[in-house]
Formats: sequence, C-alpha cells, structure tokens
Amino acid sequence: MLVINLSFLVLWLGLIVAIALVTFDFILTRYSIAPPTANQFSAFVLFFTCWATWLYQELYQFFESKVGPYIDNSSAPYDQESTELIEHQQDSATSSSVSESGCCGVVKSDVPQYMFKCLPDLSNFISLSYLRSLSEFSAIMTLVYLTDRTDLLRTGEKIQSMDVFWFVYACIVVSSLCSMRTSHTAPDIASNKLGSTGILQREQTEEWKGWMQVLFLLYHYFVATEIYNAIRLFIAAYIWMTGFGNFSYYYIRQNFGISRFCQMMWRLNFLVIVCCVVLNNDYMCYYICPLHTLWTLLIYVSLGIKPQINKSFFGISFKFVFLFALVLVVWDVAGVWDAVFGPFHAILKYKNPHTQSDDDMQEWRFRSRLDRFVWIFGMLCAYNFPNIENVTRWVERGSAMFVFVVKSVVVVLLAVAWYFYYTSIYTLPKKEYNAVHPYTSFIPITIYIIARNLTPTLRSYHGHLFEWLGKITLETYILQYHVWLKTEHPNYQPKKTLVLFENHPLVNFMFCSLTYIFLSHRIFHLTNKIKELVIPQEDSKVAGSLLKSALIVTTVFLCGWGLHALHHVQ
Repeated sequence: MLVINLSFLVLWLGLIVAIALVTFDFILTRYSIAPPTANQFSAFVLFFTCWATWLYQELYQFFESKVGPYIDNSSAPYDQESTELIEHQQDSATSSSVSESGCCGVVKSDVPQYMFKCLPDLSNFISLSYLRSLSEFSAIMTLVYLTDRTDLLRTGEKIQSMDVFWFVYACIVVSSLCSMRTSHTAPDIASNKLGSTGILQREQTEEWKGWMQVLFLLYHYFVATEIYNAIRLFIAAYIWMTGFGNFSYYYIRQNFGISRFCQMMWRLNFLVIVCCVVLNNDYMCYYICPLHTLWTLLIYVSLGIKPQINKSFFGISFKFVFLFALVLVVWDVAGVWDAVFGPFHAILKYKNPHTQSDDDMQEWRFRSRLDRFVWIFGMLCAYNFPNIENVTRWVERGSAMFVFVVKSVVVVLLAVAWYFYYTSIYTLPKKEYNAVHPYTSFIPITIYIIARNLTPTLRSYHGHLFEWLGKITLETYILQYHVWLKTEHPNYQPKKTLVLFENHPLVNFMFCSLTYIFLSHRIFHLTNKIKELVIPQEDSKVAGSLLKSALIVTTVFLCGWGLHALHHVQ
C-alpha cells in the first residue's frame, strides 16, 4: 500500500510539474530576454513542485470533507453489535444512493471513500497552511522573474524631476501625519512620567525606518542625486539600528541559542538568496544584506563569547575596545582587509556591468568601509540607554521652569551642532563627503534621536503609515529592483521603470507602487511563515530541520539540473 501511495503522489507531482514547465518554457521562448541557467530552471522546478503539492493537498482535503475519511475495518476484531450498528448507519445514509445506482450492492459514495485508501495524506508531514505559504511565495518569485527578465511588460524611462519627487514625498508625509497614533508604550503626559520604554520605542524606530525608506526608494525612482549624502546617512542609521537592536537583545536576554541566531540570519538572507538564484544575481547586488549580516555576526560573536562578563563594566568595555581595534586593523592596515575577506571572494564578489573596473571586490570594500564604525556607536548607545532614560526622567520630574530651561539649552545645542555639520560636512561633494562619512555619520543620527524624543508629547505619537512601511524595509529594498524598477540582466542596476500604463507616467507610478508595496507586504508575512516551518523554536531541533529542508531542496535541484541538461541537449 505504501508503494501505491508514493507512486500515485509521484505521478501527480510529475504531471503538474511537467504541465507547468511546458507552459513556462513556452512563455520563456517567446518573451525571455535570456535563457534561464540551470540554477534558475531548478528554482522553477522547486516552485512548481510546491504548487503541485499544495494543489494535491487542497483537493485531498476538499474531497475528504465531502465523503469523510476512509476507515479500514478489515483487521479490527469482530464485534457483532458494533458491526450491526455500522451496517444500519450505512444503510440509512446510502439508501438513496443505492436506489439511484441501479446496481445491487454498489454505493456511489463508497467509490471516492475507497479511493482514499490509495491517496497519502500529506498533513502528517506538512500542514496545508505552510503549503499555501510556500505556493504563494513561489508564485510571487515567479512573477518577479517574469516582470524583470522577460518582455511581457514594457519599460520606460525614470522620471527625473525634483519637483515631482518632493511633491510625492510631501503627500506621503501628510498621509502619515493623518495616521498618527498613540504609542503603546507611550509615557503618561498628564503625570509627566516616562513609560517603560519611553525613548526610542519600537513604533518610533519603525517610523524612523519608514520615512527614510520612502526617501531611499524615491531617490532611485526619480534619480534624485541631489540627496545622495542624505541616502548615505539613512544607510548609516539602519546600521546604527542593527548595533542598537542586536546589542539590546543579547545583552538583556542573554539568549545566544542557535534557533534565535538562525532566525535572524533567515530574516536577513532568505529572500535575497532566493532572488540571487531566481535572477542569477550576485549576493553583493543587494549590498544592504551582507552589510547587516556582517555586523550582526560580529555582535553575536563578541557578546556570545564569555557572556558572563557582559554585565561587568570592565568586561564589556574590553569588548568595545576590541571591536573598535578590530575595525581599525581590518580596514585601515594595508593588506589585512584582503587577507580577511579574500577567502569569501565567491560570496562577496560583484562585477558592475556599467563600470570598467577589474576589481570585483571593490563594491564590498567601498560599502563595508563607509559604515564600519556606526554599528559600534549603536551598541554604545544601547549599553548606556538606561542612563539616558534616567537622566531624561530626572529632568522631566523637575519644575516646569527647570524643564523649559534645560530643553531650551538642548535645542540651541542641537541647532548649533546641525548648522556646523550641515555647512562643513553635509554639503561636501560626493567623494569628499564619502571620505569623512565613517567618522561623522553619528552626529546627525544623535541629533535626530534627541530631537525626536525631546518631549513626552513627541514620544507619545508616531505616524502609523511610516511605522507600517518601516516593518517591510527589507522587502521593499529587494523587490524595488524587479517589480517597480527593472534591471533586465544579471547584476545590472535598475535604469528603467516598469510600465503598466504607457504615456501616463504618474498614473503608472501610482499603480506600480501600490502593486509593489502589496507584494512586499505579502513577502514579509510569507518569509516569516516559512521560517516557522524550517527553523523550530527548540535549539535541539534546528539542525535536523535544516538538514531535512536542505535534502529536499537539493533533491529537487538535482532533478532540475538533469531536466535542464536534457532540455539543453534537445
């Protein structure tokens, strides 16, 4: 019976995958810009297998709900009373079916019920909700390929207009202001007391990421080169949050388990790895992901080694000094950087087709060097966060005049600091600014944090629209290149926009943006759902689960490579 079950399932999967591959091959033959590689072909085989498995289980559960599960009583001990009761129930339930069948002893409902004896129920191995998530994710990634690497949809030129750029951003800011909400952990304004996390609460940091991400995306769409230096600061702020958030978690919870670590790596790299395979891009094409991965690894390792000394002032101070010295040696001592990252050339290489440079590690050298200190500054802020909260609480418990004087002095100092930073550093040309950025990016970050948290009222509210967008920054960063803009070829930067409405650039911008944001939102939830399937909460089960997932993916990819080779020979 097991052989029959497996044979039927394999035949079903093979049939659905074959139909999908034939259809997909027809589309690629007509519209593909370049033929898919073996890895790309194998990825689609994996996607189609997910669809076939999901469709099978949907049909199985649908028919099972109609006729009920099959119960085999052939091997059960004989019980005359129970047998008579079952026979009476079956006679009552199927009397109409017997009369319609026209054949004595044959009941229509018995046929599909008996068929379940030959059909395996996959719910014992994977739930239907996970199959739905895998299938939807596969569908979106297939759509990503079709929109970016085929001629199914037209392309257009980017809108190079700073007026439109600022108008669109102003509209989004107004929308976010209209969506203002009270933060869940907001301080009590009436009593003038801070809440448990009054400064830099979660909603506020998500809002911060959101408004920066909107500017970052519009910068690409409208070619707003005038704000290049601001974009560099936004990326520094993201990396500051990596240092701040990861240090806070590991320092407070002391959870260095493999499950938590794998979940973090999954969040940073799952989507980007899938995109690299599906689109045949290098990992460094999405440079934000390797940057955050590197700094997260360093924080995890530095705090995870001898974690018992993290609570000691001298112990944690030693770790801070060591990290700072490590960065100085690796990035500022000749030859050390090449020795450290040379073995990872296959992962970190990137050849920009638009440049003539032969150094395929130049992109990683440039990106990693720009923000090599700011993550340590984020860790320092997290370590001193309780002291900052205590000082803020002490000030705001004083008299109204005292609070007014202190905060007025703070405002003046912030204004002076921003003036000197803006006039002497921010307005520098691109190359000159990049040279001083690693040593000065902490200044505007500090100014923003203090200004944003200056009063209890400012801490009490956040723009919900920006907060919502801040939760999907990774997805919007990656998908912008493929379902909003268009690269067309491996490792190319997006020079074109996707066109749904020709000759109506702003209408096209609106509809493409809505679709792009929707897909990013869905991918965010789907990657988290699939993470639950692959990475269990218990540390003891992580290795087994990852090995099982790797074996399944490897098996499907081997089949895909074989099919691709046969197709290539033909």
